[in-house]
Amino acid sequence: MKYITTLVNLEQLNNSSSYYIAGNESFSCKSPAYFDVEIVEKYDNLYISINKIFHNDEIEKLENYLKYLKNKKIRGIFFSDFALYSIANKLGMLDLLIYDPNTLVVNYKELEFFEGKIKGVVISPFISLEELKQFKSDKLELFFLGNGRINLFYSKRKLVSNYCKYHDIENDFLAHDLVLREELRNNLYYPIVEDKNGTFLYSPFIYSCLDIENELTNINYLIIDLVYDKKFIKGDNLGFLDKSIVYRKGDLK
Repeated sequence: MKYITTLVNLEQLNNSSSYYIAGNESFSCKSPAYFDVEIVEKYDNLYISINKIFHNDEIEKLENYLKYLKNKKIRGIFFSDFALYSIANKLGMLDLLIYDPNTLVVNYKELEFFEGKIKGVVISPFISLEELKQFKSDKLELFFLGNGRINLFYSKRKLVSNYCKYHDIENDFLAHDLVLREELRNNLYYPIVEDKNGTFLYSPFIYSCLDIENELTNINYLIIDLVYDKKFIKGDNLGFLDKSIVYRKGDLK
């Protein structure tokens, strides 16, 4: 098993034996920092994040970016929008693609669709350990969140700014750390961030499976995501990993 860390600063790249995920603000979101596209000219231990939702007027720019990356020494491209898949297929770049729909891949049978087509798949952290162990593939590299906050919600809309506009509130507090408090559970605060790419809501806890990584023999890479906290903070929440699967017989009404 290997580790991949989201890139916060260029100093991290001095450790050439490690792998990092780098994003550019025009093509990626949910990154702890953004870098010029030319970063791939200097380093060969990078994965590239292109995980935005793309509008029609952005497709030509996206295709030009993929053409630029095609002959660079990158280890892979994390994506979620299938517009990128279509373009990469045309350019002969499917072997670089890693499907990362955030929380959607929860069934091991989904791997069959991607086997023989792309490089890898990121499995949802909203899954029990029992279910996670069912994910196995000889034709795909499997990725899983090792430590970090889970992105619970992503919208291209500027939801915080729109809220301020609707309520006639000055929105200069966007530069501050904002949270949503759950109404029925006062101790849960969900970080919310708005930037040029939209609005993002994160889990109130830092998730981690590092203490049980020896059980994840089917996973090729653990992702250390620094997206919100910008530094490594060891999480103490296993999410659904320590939950049992319960099947109910009969019709659900």
